[in-house]
Amino acid sequence: MQISSFTSRVRGGFPPPQAPAAARGFSPLPRAATRPGQAPAAPRATANDSGLPSDAEVIPLAALPPASSAHAGLRLLVVGGSGGTGAAVCAAAAAEGIPVTALARDPAAARAVLPMSVGVVKGDVTRYASLLAAFQAAGDFNAVVWAAGSNSLSSFRKGAQAGGPAGLARALATAANPLAARAVELAGVENALAALRETGRAGEVGRFVLVSSIGADDPLAQAVFPGGVLFWKKRAEEVVQRAGVPYTIIRPGGLKNSGTGAPSLGSAGLVMTGPDGIGFGKGRARPGAIPRAQVAEVCLAALVTAEAAGKVVEVVSEKNEGGAATRTPWADLFGAATQ
Repeated sequence: MQISSFTSRVRGGFPPPQAPAAARGFSPLPRAATRPGQAPAAPRATANDSGLPSDAEVIPLAALPPASSAHAGLRLLVVGGSGGTGAAVCAAAAAEGIPVTALARDPAAARAVLPMSVGVVKGDVTRYASLLAAFQAAGDFNAVVWAAGSNSLSSFRKGAQAGGPAGLARALATAANPLAARAVELAGVENALAALRETGRAGEVGRFVLVSSIGADDPLAQAVFPGGVLFWKKRAEEVVQRAGVPYTIIRPGGLKNSGTGAPSLGSAGLVMTGPDGIGFGKGRARPGAIPRAQVAEVCLAALVTAEAAGKVVEVVSEKNEGGAATRTPWADLFGAATQ
């Protein structure tokens, strides 16, 4: 489909709020309400034309194709939308025709890696006032994917590469400081849920998908992973489970950047279990890795699959040595993930 360009930015950028979603499973809006194929409304010009969003602006720069029937009516906010997994979720959503807004601390960096149809709003998950303003600016979203992370290993590498004793000291302090990870992994999720309540959107969100990690349930993994990241991810999972919003928690295995831009993998080659089902020990599936692009597809499926509601799932991708792997229906995969 030919993608047309917008010539100016949009404030708000989404239709008026709809009725609250059902507590179990995302309930798409009627297709007549989404008007597939209809050209977007003419954008309103803003006084500030710097090319970057402020805390009160969302800028989608191109139109979307019509959403597939499975995702009709879905309007998505991706927290951490400029990170590796978040950007993959945004790209997959845009390819499906889903209106999507990325929340990022650095809008310029986000704009450089995201499809032009993705809106960008500025926000810092560690600062509640900033996150609240970003949620207000993000417009009429009815689903959330949390893909933000403290990524202490990446912070360590960046700090060490800065050079000199000071850079190395900062790198060690960041990687070893459990409070630095807590600010993003736990307090950030708490801020997001509080912002949903304060903006009145908690009842409108049909699904809150939290991207966690395999090992979040394993005390040994929690102890050895730098910065206590897995410990705080587990605490964040518990916060989401107690929040009263429909949720799915996804624990991917080792994340790989391969697969980005490749044809859709869907559920092909996926191993999905319930919590603590992948790892070392009797009765567990073997640990492994998964492309970020495929994690993104799991997230999109979780948003609209009734069998994913209220579940914690662990996922890895098997190596496919002999041709195309079989695609299992998402409902069957999520349905078989016992809790």
